[in-house]
Amino acid sequence: MKTRVLLVAVLVAMACGPAVADWMPQDGCKMHYPQLPDLDNGMNVLCTERTSWGSKLLADDFLCTGTGLIRDIHIWGSWLNDDDPGFLDVDLYIFSDIPAVVDASGQVLEHSRPEKVLWSRHFTPTEVIVGEVITNPEPFYDPNLNQIIGTDTKIVQYNFFIPEADAFFQENGTIYWLGVQKRNDFENNIFGWKSSKDHWNDDAVYIDFVPGNKPGLVPGEILSDWSELIDSRTGESMDLSFVITPEPTTLALAALGGGVLAVLRRRRLKR
Repeated sequence: MKTRVLLVAVLVAMACGPAVADWMPQDGCKMHYPQLPDLDNGMNVLCTERTSWGSKLLADDFLCTGTGLIRDIHIWGSWLNDDDPGFLDVDLYIFSDIPAVVDASGQVLEHSRPEKVLWSRHFTPTEVIVGEVITNPEPFYDPNLNQIIGTDTKIVQYNFFIPEADAFFQENGTIYWLGVQKRNDFENNIFGWKSSKDHWNDDAVYIDFVPGNKPGLVPGEILSDWSELIDSRTGESMDLSFVITPEPTTLALAALGGGVLAVLRRRRLKR
């Protein structure tokens, strides 16, 4: 694990440019701890509206480690049965946090979850930059059914570069939730958000939801009935793969995830 974190640190330092010689988390190049895709035992979680399995909106929490605008968001995902259209039409959200409720013995009575919408934006296919594709066979999971509904063999990195005028301003030390839902007006091309073996705080959550006010929810609107995302195979908490950066870093960072994954995969295959 230490080797893996060091590898990420070195590559991120390169992507951030000469102003950051040796990147460390406190340097602020990233605005939360990176959650990279799980290449060993991961799966993809249904994250698409208007399908035969409902309309899944997924969210995962993160701790802001640098005050400022969120200008870059990067996620990893796959397509059910590899039915990849070559683009992604998606809504992204940032929610505030409802902390977990814990009793005196440390027993969790209520898991943490998103509260109200602080920011949302629709990204058209022309705005989403498709990154490197990694071959990695894995299952495709529907959390409502608690079943594997298919498979896929490719992990795709998607990169969102946000104009300053549209960007969300976050505060250091605050917990937020990133929400993702792929649009699906024709009930095809089912998208899933890739799980991560990197865990922070509580597990990710999901809700069956179709936005009634496109391109996204109205800021201040509150969603309820979130459910924890649990790995049906192990019963363990699941987190999702994403990285958030504070400002445009050109396509050097857009290629970062794929580069990290490729190196990690080569290392794993040599064992």
